[in-house]
Amino acid sequence: EAKYYPIVNIPVPPGVPMRPGGMEILPDGRLAVGTRRGDIYFIKGAFDSPPQPDYHLFASGQDEIFSLAWKDGAMTATTWGEVTRISDTNGDEVADRYDTLTSNWGYAEGHEFAFGSKPDAEGNIWVALGLSASYESHNLFRGWAVKVTPDGKMIPVCSGLRSPGGVGRMRRARCSPSRARGRGMAAVRSNISSPAAFSDIRLAITGIPSSPA
Repeated sequence: EAKYYPIVNIPVPPGVPMRPGGMEILPDGRLAVGTRRGDIYFIKGAFDSPPQPDYHLFASGQDEIFSLAWKDGAMTATTWGEVTRISDTNGDEVADRYDTLTSNWGYAEGHEFAFGSKPDAEGNIWVALGLSASYESHNLFRGWAVKVTPDGKMIPVCSGLRSPGGVGRMRRARCSPSRARGRGMAAVRSNISSPAAFSDIRLAITGIPSSPA
């Protein structure tokens, strides 16, 4: 792979529990990293050659951060249980305001990952929600792609996902979640999400309905 891109080791201090889940580039060029332990670090010098990283803890207390997006002076984090806008209101580079945009999906089990996109042209965050287990939905909207508006309205878009691995933003206000391989799909692929569409995973529903449809 060295022919196409370099692999660079960025030193991590022993006191920083770095288990990256989501990343973003800040307007000043620093790297923001959200971790599976729920912290967000701003890292200066990560892109120096060689890297000379300086880690600054911006926010903590979240749960399994898998996506970050910076817009209008605030960070949006997509975690297992919600989409949160995180702000620093007094300019000391430490988050002091956490606003839940939405938490309108079910969440109870360890496989229920949530991946968010960067904001689209209208400021929406698209979120792909993994199933409760490989082929089962135990909670509301598991296996769905949803759209979260800037004012926090969650709009279900389409269903049939199994275990998404991320969300890309496309033209014409659509998203493209990547999919882990599984039953009926031998390799990882990327899908285009359209309203009311169905991907290909028919759910084994236990306990409660997985969707309003």
